Amino acid sequence: MERNDGASAGLAAAAEARQKLAERISTPWWYYPTLGLLMGLLILAVGGSIGNGLVVLPLVLVGTFGLGMLYRNLSGVDLRGPNAPDGGKRGRAMLLIVLATLVTSCALSYLLGHEFDLEQAPWILAAVALVVIVVAGRAYDNSLRSQLRDPNS
Repeated sequence: MERNDGASAGLAAAAEARQKLAERISTPWWYYPTLGLLMGLLILAVGGSIGNGLVVLPLVLVGTFGLGMLYRNLSGVDLRGPNAPDGGKRGRAMLLIVLATLVTSCALSYLLGHEFDLEQAPWILAAVALVVIVVAGRAYDNSLRSQLRDPNS
């Protein structure tokens, strides 16, 4: 029986490249807290606790897109596109948790801040969103790196 050393070497090289990519994708410590602060500003603006929403919303949008562009430039890795890794089931669950937290926090912030005049509610919701974004973001990074190291897991 023949051995195909070329195929084995190719697979080993691919595995090594995936390992290097997984190591290269390391989100800076300040990324998720900054994203959380931007989303907190959005929640506070929706609840009427800070400034004019017409000023805060563009600031949040530009800040969020700018943060993503900065990360892509610092890491040299672009994880966008239909075939991009997403952290598998656990990574998608973390993204869903963040999205649900943001939607719920914005709705409650508006309801409690505008309709019930509970001035502290938007601040509490913004703090909760900040914590969820930081914790879920770190978990998402771990899932993404794990998926890159072993795509079959």
